Amino acid sequence: EGCFPICGDNLQVNGEACDDGNTITEGCAYGQTECQVCAADCTLQAGATSYCGDDEVTTEEACDDGNTFTEGCAYGQTECQVCAADCTLQAGETSYCGDNLILNGEACDDGNLEINDGCNDICQIEAGFNCNAEGCFSICGDNLQVNGEACDDGNTIIEVCTYGQTECQVCAADCTLQAGATSYCGDDELTTEEACDDGNLEINDGCNDICQIEVGFNCNAEGCVPICGDNLQANGEACDDGNTEINDGCNDICQIEVGFNCNAEGCFPICGDNLQVNGEACDDGNTITESCAYGQTECQVCAANCTLQAGSTSYCGDGLVSSEEECDDQNANENDFCLNDCLLPICGDGILSGAEECDNGINNSNALADACRTDCTIARCGDGVIDTGESCDDGNQSNSDYCPDGDGGHCLLMMCKDVLTYNPSATSGYYVIYPDGNSQHSVNAYCDMQTSGGGWTAIINPLDYQESYLNQFPSQFNSIVNYQVTSSPAVGVSWGTTTTAALWSETPYRIELNLNYDEVTLTYSGFYNIPAGGLGKLKIGNQDFPYNIVVLNDAHTDSTAGQSLSVGTNTIFLASLSDIIDRTDTVSLPNSTLLQIGMNGYTSSYTYTRRYIRSLWVR
Repeated sequence: EGCFPICGDNLQVNGEACDDGNTITEGCAYGQTECQVCAADCTLQAGATSYCGDDEVTTEEACDDGNTFTEGCAYGQTECQVCAADCTLQAGETSYCGDNLILNGEACDDGNLEINDGCNDICQIEAGFNCNAEGCFSICGDNLQVNGEACDDGNTIIEVCTYGQTECQVCAADCTLQAGATSYCGDDELTTEEACDDGNLEINDGCNDICQIEVGFNCNAEGCVPICGDNLQANGEACDDGNTEINDGCNDICQIEVGFNCNAEGCFPICGDNLQVNGEACDDGNTITESCAYGQTECQVCAANCTLQAGSTSYCGDGLVSSEEECDDQNANENDFCLNDCLLPICGDGILSGAEECDNGINNSNALADACRTDCTIARCGDGVIDTGESCDDGNQSNSDYCPDGDGGHCLLMMCKDVLTYNPSATSGYYVIYPDGNSQHSVNAYCDMQTSGGGWTAIINPLDYQESYLNQFPSQFNSIVNYQVTSSPAVGVSWGTTTTAALWSETPYRIELNLNYDEVTLTYSGFYNIPAGGLGKLKIGNQDFPYNIVVLNDAHTDSTAGQSLSVGTNTIFLASLSDIIDRTDTVSLPNSTLLQIGMNGYTSSYTYTRRYIRSLWVR
């Protein structure tokens, strides 16, 4: 019928689009989103792809959520793991009430969950407060006395004491308690209740002890005086300017008024005596032109000649560093090198700024779990403190000892030997370990802390043969197969339930676990129908040499027509059909990360009913 090209001989001839030496249709290399491959019929076709973001988790990926974005945690979570853009798991960015950031529908966030400080424990503004980016402040004058107010009488007016009181306390305009202004007879202040007030309670001086004018005097707001104003300075008069006007230097009782100098030519105001009198716009007690107080953006000051003029200013945000400031960057950004109060940020001030990862102020600690550290870095594996999700942290930044806490370390005790190193006084019993270094894969393992120096981890536990115990350990896919716990005729984990050689040969019965270990000790047995096949072959392997490192082979001895069995160097006579042969072997496999135990029965015409692993330990 003709000649046809041979597909799969690695020779591309006429009629073949390709020939890669096999008749298998390969897939694209991981990471490729498209490629062409040589198909099983030596034609070119599009290859199956596998890459980060295809929503399929492969062995090269820790996760795959169908995109290459790194999401954040849900609002309210203080920590979480998310699938990153490179299909690795990492800590997600958080947003929650109390993180000092106003986000996600929060009306305020003062960095705590306390109540009665203006911002409550669900980040809403409490009654009686106003809140902004700088914090929450009580509203003075709303008739609600809240934290930070000594009083609140529903207004911002400073009241005075009742007439006749010499002292009292009133609620001031800033909701603090202060001494109230008084009004009483003898205080030298004329009120509507008084006809006069000369500052004393004496009689016969024009104003009596109940502040009424005595016969023979003229009294006004300045006091009681004899009649003056005739332009003649007489005895008892310090001056007489021919009138009874006040505030012109010579008052209505012919006395020189405070703030004036008088001579024969007249009376003149004294600038700089701290008394503002007629002819002066101001008087601040000196003849110097001052500047505005620090913090004011504008003001009027009293000049050297007692006139008012605009003063020079100095305030935070003007871009000029004054003696009251450590810095001034002329902006309102609280998270840069200069804070909004013009002070330099420091680690421990409770304000997250600059290169700080966190800053909880006085709550920073190098001893408390999960705390912000005193150098303002977040708690992490390797800081010497056992935080949430860690079972150890010796702080030596090494991944080669019992507690991996260097770069990429996880601070988890992985096996019983790590527990014993961490606590040399530990006794045999159950301990929580993380065999594959994943904090989500905890195992409540039994640890032998005595035999041969201790530190042995039970995989098949002679103290607990329940399937749930073995199933705790992280396995390779579904590779702990075809087993059950038995108690008769022997107690242990049994592989297979058949009694024919044909069924025994169908599949290898195996264990494949992700573990870190250096040596294996196991005890295993066989129950024989016709003792011709021996225990068969039991193979042990690790990640480098699957099933091929150690082969334990116990063979039948033919010299007594099937009535004895060689186990190691011993020959055991089988007296009945229920004989069980136990054998214990210890195998050294340094630096192993995968444990493989394969059990294959002989495929001869002889059969045996069951085989067992009595115990399996690693260290």
